[in-house]
Amino acid sequence: MAKLNELLWKVESDMRANNIHWKLKDVMENLIVILWETNDLYSIKNWEIKINYKCATWKNGFGNKIWSYKTPLWLHEVVWYYGDWLPKECILHWRVDTWKRLEYYPNYPNIYPVIISRILQLKWLEERNSNTLKRYIYIHWTPNVWYWDQEEFRKTYWCISLKPDDMINLFEQVKNKNTFVYIMN
Repeated sequence: MAKLNELLWKVESDMRANNIHWKLKDVMENLIVILWETNDLYSIKNWEIKINYKCATWKNGFGNKIWSYKTPLWLHEVVWYYGDWLPKECILHWRVDTWKRLEYYPNYPNIYPVIISRILQLKWLEERNSNTLKRYIYIHWTPNVWYWDQEEFRKTYWCISLKPDDMINLFEQVKNKNTFVYIMN
C-alpha cells in the first residue's frame, strides 16, 4: 500500500505541476503509469498495483513534434487494442501481419526492435499532445533478448516497449477496457 500511495502522490503532483485538467480519481479504474527515471511500468486497477514491469523508454527525450522521435508526456488514453487474435510470434509492419514469424528470426542484429503481435495505441488527452494518435505512439513488445540484457539498450525511439511475456500479460489485463496511460518525466 505504501508503494501505491507513493506512486499516486507522484502522479498527482505531476498532474498539478503540469496543469493537467483531469483528476486522478477519474482515471484510476484502469491506469498505466510509466516512470522515466526508473524505466518502470505500473498497471493500477481499482486502486491496486496489479503489474510492475521494466520497460524500454525514450532515448531522445520528450516532445510532441512529428518525426522528433520523442515521447509525449502526461495523460493519454488507449484507443486501439491490436493483436488479440494474432499468434504470439507474429511480426507486424505498420500494424499489418507480415506473415513472418519470430521463430524464423531467432537472433536479431543490433537494429531498431520490431513490433510483435500486440499493440496498445495511445491518443492524446491534452491539447499540447494533440498529434499523439497521428504519430503512432504505442506500448508494444520487442523480441530482442539482447536488447533487455544491456542497460544502454533500454531506450526506444518514441514508443514504450516491454518484454514479450510482460506485454502479453499487460494486454490481457487491459484489453477492451477504458485504459488511461500517464507518462511521467
